[in-house]
Amino acid sequence: MRVRFVAVLTTGILVASNACPGQREQAVLKTQRLRTTIEYGVVRVGRHTIEELKPGATWRMGFNTASTLVTEAPILGKGGALVLPGGYRVLVHRSKADVFALSVVGAGWSVDPTNRAASAVVLAGALAKTSPNKKLSVKLARSKQEAVAKVHFGPHRLEIPFAVIPARTKKTSGWTVDVFSVPSGVWAAREKAGSTIPIARLTKGRGRKARALNLTLVGDQAFCAPALVAPTASFGFGDPEIPKAEAVAVGQVSWRDGQSDCATVELKKVGIKNGAVVLDVTVGHRAGRIEVRIPAARGR
Repeated sequence: MRVRFVAVLTTGILVASNACPGQREQAVLKTQRLRTTIEYGVVRVGRHTIEELKPGATWRMGFNTASTLVTEAPILGKGGALVLPGGYRVLVHRSKADVFALSVVGAGWSVDPTNRAASAVVLAGALAKTSPNKKLSVKLARSKQEAVAKVHFGPHRLEIPFAVIPARTKKTSGWTVDVFSVPSGVWAAREKAGSTIPIARLTKGRGRKARALNLTLVGDQAFCAPALVAPTASFGFGDPEIPKAEAVAVGQVSWRDGQSDCATVELKKVGIKNGAVVLDVTVGHRAGRIEVRIPAARGR
């Protein structure tokens, strides 16, 4: 039986015939123990290609349920784009005539949890001609000092370079704390620009009782907020569920001169005290203490 697949664009419609109903595949990249996964529904190549997308249009990158990106570690893209740990819907986006990208829906809120909008983060890449294939293929691979996502559909392959920040893991008071080894150069550049800096991921429990929180730093303020979960309503095309304002806790950081020059963030000590997570870290020539309350589970 032949099934026709329709992907709705911002400014048009892309039709690919011979979909593969029910077939979903995963592309997985491991960074130490942390995983980054893209899941998508397989669709066969038809008459239309990625190159036909008009500027401003998007393609769902798959069939049936929405394609998703789930990452347990921060992702850094071109131009300072940041995707924090969590689950998101992903689309192929042609923002300009010569710019193709992965649009990570909802990742903008994770980077700025004070903003109630579920904005997207765009991971820019490049589209190139290649040997044609017969169905959509998505791969995650290492390439020298960085990683790359490869979206191959027909005679074109979209390649999105990115970096995954590794972590040092500690356990305390029932929580697993992954403290990210942000390079000091990346830290300095993001701090100067007033951009969000990923600090840690806190996880606890399993199943329905599982919790995942992101700890970030902007200026002298620390934020602890729930990691987003990819939407499931309307086959994954519903709006991301943005946590309530009371689910976001705001803390502080204090700095002093350090005794050495650290190339990446180094964790000295982590603990949970009076319902707050306290981290002692060093980065560059500075040593700092980050302290922020862990928001109650009912705040989501």
